[in-house]
Amino acid sequence: MNPLITQILDQSRQRGLAQKDLAAEAQVSPENVSRLKKGANPSLALTEALARAAGLQLCLIPLGQRVAHQPLPRELTFRDKYKALVWSNREADDAVFIRRALLQSRFTVVLDAAKEFGLDRIENEWAKLATENTDEFARAAKLTDRILKNIRHGYEQITA
Repeated sequence: MNPLITQILDQSRQRGLAQKDLAAEAQVSPENVSRLKKGANPSLALTEALARAAGLQLCLIPLGQRVAHQPLPRELTFRDKYKALVWSNREADDAVFIRRALLQSRFTVVLDAAKEFGLDRIENEWAKLATENTDEFARAAKLTDRILKNIRHGYEQITA
């Protein structure tokens, strides 16, 4: 697999994006991403779109010059970092983003939501979802409950 594509896929996984979410964020078909994983050669435009969706930036440097790892100019907001959670409605309320994060049951995504919106708000949204008692909630409940418990425990430890 192309080393750039490997880096892009690794970064997207670290951000909690599934392959289909990365594709949606980059506005390409999931099949294109799948082909790249199987060794297809991507165009520069496709590579750049996927890199941006994963929170990366492509750049060129002169040969022999050392690469200085620079942070992004600004820290991404939760909405920017996890656009794919609510890709169909960029103007959705924060509560919609929080709920999608909770139902996805990925520790890093829920932790990032808690950092941006506050753990109390995250737990309140989870409690609201619990009253709705949907199939999606039932599938996510066990894992998300454990994630929230661990985040709460960590928060209590650092504030003690």
